[in-house]
Amino acid sequence: DQGEVFKTDCRKLRMQLVKKEGTLLSFSRLTGFQILNLQLAIRNERKKSFLQTLKKLHSGLSELMRLHNSAEGTDGKPKKEAELGLAGKLISFDKMKGMMPPSASSGLPEARFKRVAACAEVLKNGLNYYEESRPQVFVTKELANEYTLTETLTQAHLEIVTGSACASAKGFFDKGINSFVRIIASMRMAELEMENKFDEDLHPPYFDAFSIQNLSDEDMQHVPELIVVEQSKHLVNHPKDFLALLSANVPVRVLALTSLDELTQDAGNSQAGNFRQELASLALLYRNAYVFQAGIDTPDLLNTAFSEGLVATSPALWNLLLPTNGSTDLLALNTAIESRCFPRLKYNVQKGAQFGSRFDIGTNPQPENHFPSYPMEIKTATGRQSEKYWLTVADLLALDPSLAKEWEIIPGRYRSESHIPLAKYLSAKQEDLIGAIPFIWMLDEANTLQQAAIPFSILSQCKERLDNWQFIQELGGLNSYHVNKAIERAKAEWEAEKENEMAQLRSEMESEVEIVRKEESGKAMDRLVNVLLDLDDLPVSTPTKAPKKAAVATEVTEAKAAEPVAAAPAVEEEMSSEVWVETFRCTSCNDCTDQLPAVFKYNGDKQAEVHNPKGGTYAKIVIVAEKCPAKCIHPGLPQNKDEGGAAELIERAKAIH
Repeated sequence: DQGEVFKTDCRKLRMQLVKKEGTLLSFSRLTGFQILNLQLAIRNERKKSFLQTLKKLHSGLSELMRLHNSAEGTDGKPKKEAELGLAGKLISFDKMKGMMPPSASSGLPEARFKRVAACAEVLKNGLNYYEESRPQVFVTKELANEYTLTETLTQAHLEIVTGSACASAKGFFDKGINSFVRIIASMRMAELEMENKFDEDLHPPYFDAFSIQNLSDEDMQHVPELIVVEQSKHLVNHPKDFLALLSANVPVRVLALTSLDELTQDAGNSQAGNFRQELASLALLYRNAYVFQAGIDTPDLLNTAFSEGLVATSPALWNLLLPTNGSTDLLALNTAIESRCFPRLKYNVQKGAQFGSRFDIGTNPQPENHFPSYPMEIKTATGRQSEKYWLTVADLLALDPSLAKEWEIIPGRYRSESHIPLAKYLSAKQEDLIGAIPFIWMLDEANTLQQAAIPFSILSQCKERLDNWQFIQELGGLNSYHVNKAIERAKAEWEAEKENEMAQLRSEMESEVEIVRKEESGKAMDRLVNVLLDLDDLPVSTPTKAPKKAAVATEVTEAKAAEPVAAAPAVEEEMSSEVWVETFRCTSCNDCTDQLPAVFKYNGDKQAEVHNPKGGTYAKIVIVAEKCPAKCIHPGLPQNKDEGGAAELIERAKAIH
């Protein structure tokens, strides 16, 4: 029933689109152009408000001149009521004079009238231009035909160029910007004239020097859209005109195209050590352009990027990855993005004053890592097991049939520890790679995983792409070298501070322990004396106010002086029946919690304590206690009487005490 379910879902989707006036697009190489065309349609709708403002100002100036002409004759003198014919009988000029501004009711001064007339003429020409104008797209005939842009970009006028599209767009801008500046200046002048606020001493010098530098960001939104469609490779190989746009800060939008087959051909270049020039990196160096790079596999991101780029008041670059001609292979397209061969990035100069706030690479999978990793379930002879799998540039190249002969399959009997997954190989230190062979996993015809050794030519390109990704990570503030160093320094300082605190605590504790030991030694001697003198009824401390009993003690001593005294038994420190920890002495080394988590755990201060004395064998507890660097673990006595070797272990436990 999948077909019926699909049809039902499609009907639901169409109903939603009808409600929201949406547009349904098919996925193809043209999807990017179709989304751009929709954004241009939105821009054209917004242009209507600008046209309304132009019409309102032009109408106001026209009305001002009409009142002036009504108040004066053709010779510049005031008209008599009789000369106006029927109008003279219908209009009460006495009342009219009271309703009009003084300057209008008495006729405009000649200088002002000329200024208003000139201003109205500029606005009229602006109206005529904007009512007919559409976004200009500069493109070569080859690209226009390949992507059928005449049928796709219906909201724009296609300008077919034979030379540099970037140079043609800049020339068009330079030629038309002065006219646009005059329109904006005339609009501001018209507003002053309509409110009768034009200052003859202040404003003329301002408008005489009015230029593009006086335009606000809002004014720049009304500059006619100029878009260049060009191949990324051509812009990289011939960057002069593209960089001229960036250098001049001209608001021209560049849509650069990279096909998947071009990308894999560059990545699989057999010339070792080649560093591919990045168009997005060139644009980033100028810091003023809106830059977006991605594939057309994420139309939501693409739609947002077109919207943001079209409202930017500076140059904009959309660097897009497209499927190979005649293909809609999403697998290879997405692999190119995720493997860091063509990573997504966005730089929006409007986001903030600090460079880092403008840069975003968060739409890449696992952007903090060199390569994204995924769990892979593998069927083995003993069952199923899960392994980590890294998606690298080599995996993208493995999809290209033309590079199939480059791979070397390693027979199972020759596999060894010297074979390292490519992702680990690229991240390892150079001294650890002696004799190492990088590989990726491939499936053979029997659907069996095989190790495929990476040829040196492809390995060099994988290193180059990783280097480019680390450059992007640094800009994006992820896995930053300087940030990591700062964290290491802060951690070292914190550890040193903690070590000093621990050393001080240990010193204080040792002093307290020494005091306790001395006190306990004194009490032990008192007990020994009592035993020797057979005076168990005496208190532990030596009494000073018991003369009678002291005398008895003397007599007993004298009476027994002649008798041989048996040797006093050795005093042994009593052992606890269960394992315990001097928690305050714990240095948080993780040894006990790692080796016997069933017995030991950390408290809120990350210091060890016993949560289950019976969670491990007595032998393991003794071993952990012996290894404890702080010597703060006391094994106690065996909890299991049947455990072998108990006597020997108890002796080892006593040694720890």
